[in-house]
Amino acid sequence: MADIIDKNSGQTRTKKEIEAISEKIKASRLGINDIIIPLASGIILIMLALFVFVPMVKSAINFRGEYREIKEKEEALTNLEAQLKSIDEGTFQIDLLNAKEVIPKTLRVSSFMYYIDTLANEKRLTSRSLSAGDIQVTVSKTVEDEKEKKSYLGVSGPLAYNGTLENILDFLDSLYSASPYIISSENVSLRQSGEEWRVTLNVTGYYVPEGTITADLYAPFTNYTRYQDIVDIFGQKAEKLR
Repeated sequence: MADIIDKNSGQTRTKKEIEAISEKIKASRLGINDIIIPLASGIILIMLALFVFVPMVKSAINFRGEYREIKEKEEALTNLEAQLKSIDEGTFQIDLLNAKEVIPKTLRVSSFMYYIDTLANEKRLTSRSLSAGDIQVTVSKTVEDEKEKKSYLGVSGPLAYNGTLENILDFLDSLYSASPYIISSENVSLRQSGEEWRVTLNVTGYYVPEGTITADLYAPFTNYTRYQDIVDIFGQKAEKLR
């Protein structure tokens, strides 16, 4: 009888163990919830990365770039202030006044030609051709550099004088110093005609009309006193107009 009871008890335990193993197998199976929840979590993390973390990183990078740019501008303005303070204000005002007189806002043909023709008469030259008109001159640092082109206004005209070779050479040598204005000459030609010589050339005097110029405070600054030789020429020429 005891053997039968033990046998039944063993079968019962075996059955319970099988049922427990079966439940564990069922529980270990992959369900829909096991897929949806991790997938949803992954999608949420991706969305957070795209809409929150990535913009935050970009914003931080842009902020660092802006901060660096502001520091560079601050340093440039500090250097500019120091360089401007090093310029003597009284000397600057005098130099500016001289420059405005030598390179006027407007230049009349008669005023420009007066000094040149007076010089020619002093050198005992006779006029063969004398005329002038307004022009615009465009200048660039290099042929390829289109952005650096600058335009200047001026009065220009062809001149022709007759006289001895010595007087003509003396005239050409004194031409730039005779006029109180800034001038240039080109196409100079000498030709002997009998006992006399004839010189022909184009002469241009420059002027700068008053206008509004927007200054770039962050551009490289060059102190005008670096060109002191030109400043001195402006002063000498301005004296002739006073």
